[in-house]
Amino acid sequence: MAFRSEARTGCLMLSMILPVTHVHLRRDAPGNLEVTGAGVSYKETRRAKKPHDYAWTWNDIERLTLYPDRVEIRTWKRRLPHVPATFTFRTKDAATLYPLFRDKLPRRFVPEVARTDFEASARLPAVRGRREGILLVGSDRIVFQAEGTKGSHTWVIGEIENVSSADPLELTISSLGADDRLLLKQPLPEGLYDELWRKLNIKNPRP
Repeated sequence: MAFRSEARTGCLMLSMILPVTHVHLRRDAPGNLEVTGAGVSYKETRRAKKPHDYAWTWNDIERLTLYPDRVEIRTWKRRLPHVPATFTFRTKDAATLYPLFRDKLPRRFVPEVARTDFEASARLPAVRGRREGILLVGSDRIVFQAEGTKGSHTWVIGEIENVSSADPLELTISSLGADDRLLLKQPLPEGLYDELWRKLNIKNPRP
């Protein structure tokens, strides 16, 4: 893993080269994933007659999902009329790429990781799907931190479309066209739901 900095119009931007495994149906391949201010690229490092070499600008990416152990890139191109071209790169350091993706893909970046470097105004034991964990509420994000390595998620306040609660032990977060229903192990603190509503009407910087 290598960090670099790039000068762009008077500002400094981070870039990164990360060893990854490109996941294939038959045989996975080693390579390097590079993230820069211009986009994302991948170069295969094994010896092959035609090694894979991809490059995507940020506008080429329809959806990028970040997991703790992999990066999934879905492009606007279609392999078939209704089958998007999707590329999966596995690496144990995937979560370190979060700062490089967060501002480049508004409403197209799905962080299935817990970004907890903030002061939470509320911490609630909760369940998301089949995963138990802690729900953290901050000024610019809501985070579900799962107990294991899977099931975490970070919601950016500016990209949350709605929050609803049909019951004091339930909270549904609507974002990027999907609804996440969380079951709470203790009731929502008094005033927290109203606080979330206020946050949705204020533009906050991405975490």
